[in-house]
Amino acid sequence: MASKGPGLELIRLRKAIADLEATFLLQQLAPPPLSVPSRSDQLATTAFLVMAHAAFEYFAENVAQWALGRIVDSWTMKQRIGRGTATLLLYRGERELPETDESVFDQVRLALDNGKQTLSKLLHKENNGVSQKHLRALFYSVGIEVPTDPVLVSSLQRLVTARHEGAHGKVFGATVVMSAQDAKIVVEDCLKLAEKLVTSAKASRP
Repeated sequence: MASKGPGLELIRLRKAIADLEATFLLQQLAPPPLSVPSRSDQLATTAFLVMAHAAFEYFAENVAQWALGRIVDSWTMKQRIGRGTATLLLYRGERELPETDESVFDQVRLALDNGKQTLSKLLHKENNGVSQKHLRALFYSVGIEVPTDPVLVSSLQRLVTARHEGAHGKVFGATVVMSAQDAKIVVEDCLKLAEKLVTSAKASRP
């Protein structure tokens, strides 16, 4: 599905998280019992975290794809270079000098094509999740700042770790064990990070 912009992607993400919370956490978020969470409760919390991670990954990839499309269109249609175009050329567009007679326009266009192919491969073929390192690889190359708030980044890392262990069958005995309430807080922090990312994306210039 083509992205229509970061604002709409954030709306989709919020709806996905709300649906997941209603499906997997609602009963657990009632007044807590004195007993420890049951195995079924742990499984439900893990499912919530794994699927929330997938929703954030989909969000990040769509926002990056939107930014990439804007950059390429800005040059090919208007011949304008801004922050996003410059960073894509520098970060992803290394290429040797041509042996043929290419115009300046074609030089930039071909460098952008090279950068686009590299970033598209990262977007569509290399499933690397939503770690801070991967978000930087996605967004720095298109001129978008990635939030560095330590609280939000810490929650993002907790989500990434929980997703990794949950997706690989380490629900019981996992290094990251969260209650339903903790999982809700972690994902809410990740939503705040997504909001900051959208603000940065909207402020960027192709």
